[in-house]
Amino acid sequence: DNEASWRPWDEHKGIHEFAESIQENLRSNDFSTVKPQEFPISTSHIARAVQRSPEQLLEEAFGFSIMARNTDLVIDMLETIQGKKDFTLHELYPLHLATSYLSGASTCCNLFDEIVQGMPTGETSIRKLYTNHLSHTVLDNLMIGILKGHTSCTPRMVDEAFKREHRFAGEEVDICGRWDADSDCIRHLQACGNPTIPQSWKHMFCHTSVQTITHCIGTLFNPHWGPDINTPSGLFAKRCLNEDCGLKLQLKPLHTLVVTAVYLAQLGSQGETLFGMVACLLCLLGKGANPLLKAHVSPTALLTDDDSQKCTHSELDPLELAQSVPDTIISNWSDERVIEWKLFCTVLRLSQNQWNSKPLSPPVQRIRNYFGKNRTLAALWASVQTELLTYRRLAEGDSWISPNFDMASVLNSLETGDELSISLVSKSMMKTFCRCGVFLDALDPVCVRAEEACSRYFSNLEDYSRSTFLSTPLGREEFWDPV
Repeated sequence: DNEASWRPWDEHKGIHEFAESIQENLRSNDFSTVKPQEFPISTSHIARAVQRSPEQLLEEAFGFSIMARNTDLVIDMLETIQGKKDFTLHELYPLHLATSYLSGASTCCNLFDEIVQGMPTGETSIRKLYTNHLSHTVLDNLMIGILKGHTSCTPRMVDEAFKREHRFAGEEVDICGRWDADSDCIRHLQACGNPTIPQSWKHMFCHTSVQTITHCIGTLFNPHWGPDINTPSGLFAKRCLNEDCGLKLQLKPLHTLVVTAVYLAQLGSQGETLFGMVACLLCLLGKGANPLLKAHVSPTALLTDDDSQKCTHSELDPLELAQSVPDTIISNWSDERVIEWKLFCTVLRLSQNQWNSKPLSPPVQRIRNYFGKNRTLAALWASVQTELLTYRRLAEGDSWISPNFDMASVLNSLETGDELSISLVSKSMMKTFCRCGVFLDALDPVCVRAEEACSRYFSNLEDYSRSTFLSTPLGREEFWDPV
């Protein structure tokens, strides 16, 4: 897209000045081309109402600054909230909004990190705001981000609450960075009266998107003040249609990840491999997502058009749900997707084995090691991070995954219990990592840099004409650990 056509941002102002600008634009009707006299309500009444609610105006300004990914305004607003002990957010869920407008090519997780680090305790803490009015968690919103950016899923397929929606929030911002709300292609699409992004614009769940999603997961769940990673999900919720039962069928986080992976395999873009879903699974497991938790699930209701009046649900753990996906569905997937799906299920099984085994005693680490004694899972997570740091598809026809990461070899290694037989491991291309899959040289355990993970240079990312190099959050870990 032609970035030269984008209008430059105005000179930086504080959040209060920005709020005043919103109020002035409401008063002068600069937000609309409709004449003031044609509105059913006086715009001056709106402006006066806004003036009586300065906190709500600040809340609106906060929301706009998040959508625009204006980090300076977001930081200013967070400082304002911290200075007001009685300040509450009435209708805004900052982390949900931030994850709806993620851009891996411009801000990645940096703005999201500012909100996680800057939200105070009390009613505006991230624990209080982790689940929104639709019962969607922030993790749920990340799953929506995967589906809206890389599949033909409709909002209703994700949640019946969206049944009247024709598009997902934030579609005008591509997580891969190929278009933005200011792009000419988006303006043209909206001018034609169709704001929904065409499926032909989308591509597979690529490394840029995967890196952004996993960075957000780590940023959210690493701090000691973070939310409970095993909070029930609000996506794909069903209710038993048996009148004598009517049980609400609510998934746990890893169940939701399984369903997201199935939709990505079933409705994903050309070239989809499910590599990204394995990366998300390893990331969540490494942060403490419990693979043994069961939920009342009806696989037929989730994955087919069955509307049986009988009870078809039972208590299943995430692996049991994955194993219940019908062969008639899997048989339509490409060989790459089938291999990665088997790898996904194998990782779940190995993780369950570690949770079922006795914990390491005495503890040898400050942070609990959720991979347990399985060094292969740790090596796989380290390998995934290194792959994300060092490889991108640069031209049409190139592979989406580097030659250093062979999925069939990984699957064979996990099934046989052997050391990972991929170049990243066999050729000692990575630096030392711990049993958690965290690199010992990393200054930040979530946003690792290439030089901290790689034992030597082998990246293809340093094409300065097309790469964007972002700052890495540093010094967070000392605040993340409880005192």
